[in-house]
Amino acid sequence: MLRRAVAVKMAGSWAPLVTTTPTGSKLPDEPMVGPMVPGPGQRKPATWNFDHLALFVDRFLQDRRPPFPVERTLLTSGVLDAAFTSRERGTRVETPHLNVSYRPPAGRSLGV
Repeated sequence: MLRRAVAVKMAGSWAPLVTTTPTGSKLPDEPMVGPMVPGPGQRKPATWNFDHLALFVDRFLQDRRPPFPVERTLLTSGVLDAAFTSRERGTRVETPHLNVSYRPPAGRSLGV
């Protein structure tokens, strides 16, 4: 089974930080199988939700093109930030910085 691995050189450290995704590569033509893939009703590993992020970072590094328009990233990050800030403060948070127009590319598939 293929797994995605990452090695990062951290400032101030002589050794790279190395990690892998325990759940597989999440490629469209590769089934998610193996002893580390949870079955129905089993708890998922902490890194489960980051496998797709690793896939898109990998594609970005290979293609040198962002997998999604920057407007999409701004909107999703901004909405989450506003929601958490609003909840913490217990009050409404204005978001004029999110006055961004965004239209998903026609016919684009995530490929996952």
